[in-house]
Amino acid sequence: MLNRTQPFLDPIQPKSLQQQLAEAHHAIANLQQKSQQQQLQQQTQQLQQAALSSPLEQRQKLVAQPEHQKVQQIRVAARMRREL
Repeated sequence: MLNRTQPFLDPIQPKSLQQQLAEAHHAIANLQQKSQQQQLQQQTQQLQQAALSSPLEQRQKLVAQPEHQKVQQIRVAARMRREL
């Protein structure tokens, strides 16, 4: 006959702090690896797109950037001052 005061299975022992810490380190390492893989994949795609685009397309993208537009405005203003 089954003794009702004795649990049927051993109670689950709580994990030690060392086990929890080891599992946390393992999870962090996995997340970092996934993040690095995603970044590498994005960089690879960007490089592939840049390699496939023509020099004209690359120049058009450069001209569309705000920094390039500011540089152009400064150059035009300097040229106008020299002409005056």
